[in-house]
Amino acid sequence: MRLLIVLIFSTIVTLTFGQKSNWSTSFANQKVFIENKGQFDGRNWQKNSKIEYAIDYNGFNAFFTPNGLTYRFDKIIRNPQRKSNPEHEPKRINISEIIDITWLNFNENVKIIAQDAIEPYFSYAIKNPLTKEVYNINYIKGFNKLVYKNLYNNVDVEYEAQFEKGIKYTLFVHSGADLSKVMMKYNKRHTNIKSEFITYSLDESGNFNIKSSLGEITELKPFAYYKDNKQEVKIKFQFENDILSFQAENYDNTRELVIDPWVVSPTFNSSTAVWEVETDGAGNVYVIGGETPMQLQKYNSAGALQWTYTTPWDTATVWLGTLATDNSGTSYITSGTAPEIEKVDNGGNMVWHNNSSTDKEWWSITFNCDKTKLIVGGTILNMSTFMAYATIFDIDINNGIELSSNNFDSISLSGFGAFPIEVRSITTTKNSEYIYLTHKEVGTYNQSISSCPDSTQDFKLDNGHHLAYKCENYLPLTQNGGGLKAIIANNQFFYIHTGAKIYKRAVSDGSLIDSTLIPGGVNQLDFYGKIYVSNSGLALDSCGNVYAGSVNNVIKFDADLNILSQVSVGFTVYDVSVNSNGEVVAVGAQFNNSFSNRNGKIQSIDMSACPQYSLVCCDATVCNAGPFCSKDSSTNLVPSTSGGTWAGTGITNSLTGTFNPSVAGAGIHTIFYTLPCGTDSILITVNSVDNYTISSIGATATVTNLTGANYQWIDCDNGNSIIAGETDTSYTATVNGNYGVMINQNGCIIISSCVFIDVTEIAGNNNALGIKIYPNPTKGILNIYFSNDLNNVNIVIENTIGQKVYESISNQVKGAVLSIDLEKYSNGFYFVKINNNNLNLKYKILYDK
Repeated sequence: MRLLIVLIFSTIVTLTFGQKSNWSTSFANQKVFIENKGQFDGRNWQKNSKIEYAIDYNGFNAFFTPNGLTYRFDKIIRNPQRKSNPEHEPKRINISEIIDITWLNFNENVKIIAQDAIEPYFSYAIKNPLTKEVYNINYIKGFNKLVYKNLYNNVDVEYEAQFEKGIKYTLFVHSGADLSKVMMKYNKRHTNIKSEFITYSLDESGNFNIKSSLGEITELKPFAYYKDNKQEVKIKFQFENDILSFQAENYDNTRELVIDPWVVSPTFNSSTAVWEVETDGAGNVYVIGGETPMQLQKYNSAGALQWTYTTPWDTATVWLGTLATDNSGTSYITSGTAPEIEKVDNGGNMVWHNNSSTDKEWWSITFNCDKTKLIVGGTILNMSTFMAYATIFDIDINNGIELSSNNFDSISLSGFGAFPIEVRSITTTKNSEYIYLTHKEVGTYNQSISSCPDSTQDFKLDNGHHLAYKCENYLPLTQNGGGLKAIIANNQFFYIHTGAKIYKRAVSDGSLIDSTLIPGGVNQLDFYGKIYVSNSGLALDSCGNVYAGSVNNVIKFDADLNILSQVSVGFTVYDVSVNSNGEVVAVGAQFNNSFSNRNGKIQSIDMSACPQYSLVCCDATVCNAGPFCSKDSSTNLVPSTSGGTWAGTGITNSLTGTFNPSVAGAGIHTIFYTLPCGTDSILITVNSVDNYTISSIGATATVTNLTGANYQWIDCDNGNSIIAGETDTSYTATVNGNYGVMINQNGCIIISSCVFIDVTEIAGNNNALGIKIYPNPTKGILNIYFSNDLNNVNIVIENTIGQKVYESISNQVKGAVLSIDLEKYSNGFYFVKINNNNLNLKYKILYDK
């Protein structure tokens, strides 16, 4: 018996405007028998029926066990229970329908023999549902043929996979076999989420029909013949009590009979879309596509499939993420809303898998210029404050651990029509800088990139073409976001793809230079007037040419956005890449996400491209330094990359980058750092204190000629100790000594020269007049002693702000002591002024009770 599952493929006519397509293939086109190494365990919902081989094809599985096979249909839908229970029900859910086919009365010692192994192999990431741990099984073989040897006495069954037609199996009934023993028991099972059903029936034409809510299988009326002479034998199906068997007329069991009915299933020809494409240094091509689950595939430069890596993610549990591949062929893939990230080497081995916290989403990946650092653009959601942040994450390329993150924009989710804001696309440019695209802005990022972290931005601008929350209308219907392949940069310019237009901006400041329409490009506006795109993809070659995807086309622009050529590929392009061999690779799908059969495509195109653009990996960035003061000591400046030479005013050693502020002098100085690959520069400010003078008259020292300065007077004879409260431009001493001032101006602090004040000499006629003030400091009573007769003596006591607190006028006789009680006044310094027609004295006292 031959059961044939026919898969319908559309033929694509590729118009290349005189250019030749190198190779083209459909995504997930392998209909082979994959050996089970644990990746399929339990998926047939049978505990005691071990799966030995399986066909794994975009939501359809056929599992082969010694006692029969199982068809399984899967589909991801929005969870209908979420509206009534949003806190505990997932957003999306998987519905399944199972048809078990068991051979009745078969030989228990039957063996399944796999034949005709294919070269491409399979790799599966498997997540433990309890621990969430992910492990990898690699180098799993696939085969074109399975043989059930001696399933019944003298009866063999041979299953075969054919690329164009699908899956078939043939039943060989050898001489002496009893055909009446060959029976298949059908058993149906399904989830109960959204009107699932399965029915069986024989129609009037003798065809056996299986119908379900997710797909149909029709086994056409069987055809039988003797093997020796191809003579036809009349045969038909019999179906009773869910058992399918065969009735042959005038069958001679001494001759070998071949039974060959057909099984047709339109469901089996469904194909998924291809989301992104990357290439390595050897010209190999890496793509991600699919949604149940997402898969990573590697093709060599001739378009031959090397391996398929099946991720642990599908849109029932997460929104799918994005892909980045380095020159060695090592790929990094994410799930967006988990968020999780995996490193997969060029042999399809999972090197590591890492998870982050559930309040984050990882959408778009890029490398630094030499692909030694990994940056992911995405989102942080803080539901306790109803805030969303557009964020970039610095990921450790060795283990997937998040090193740091930086937020660039935020939005409140509490308002009407509010949606999260996210970094949807990101690219690399010169000096290890990154350019990112959010829903409404474009800007640069250079934090934690080198040995001198810097959170400043060269620019952050409105992008002029605001994106909708779900800005890609080609992603799965059950998914609201993904990595938008919409920005690319070289050392001078960067380009943004908005579906219908392409924009050219300057790397230096983000200024808009030009824009133009993309032929065949489409975008639409949502209810809020924001863009969602139907096509995407940008790439650069080393000649500065720009390649953009549209609906059915790839367009080649020069650096000034003049159209050079365009190629029709017969599908909507979601991403493009220029390979190291100069060919352009485009991926996408023939049909949008409203179709179950997307017919995903991968195509290599000859567009006379220059070799793949590679950034000049030159990080001559100098860490910010200064400002300095002119009196500061020398310091060695720090670059991101060592080994260069230094130049500029104040550089005293060109190899070590020694900068001497006193040599540079006050001002703003440009310092250059040069590597063999390029030069960068920084501005260093050197400040100084203005020229000043310090002088003394009597007991008072004064500093002058300064603007906007702060002062603190000090006692030079006491280790430059601070004199409390003395922060004015002048200071009046009360005891003999050397005094100076600490000046703070322009961010610089200096100590002036010291001046000597002799209080005794200043009050020189004190001795002659015989006036003494004691004690100083005083705890309350201040005594003034007069050793001579004095008439009309005016005594005034002022606080430090010039307010009078005491005043008297009296005649004093020789030997008199005037005692003044300061108890009612506050602690602090006071000035005592004593004068008449013959004297003018001033003393500073300290009241400290």
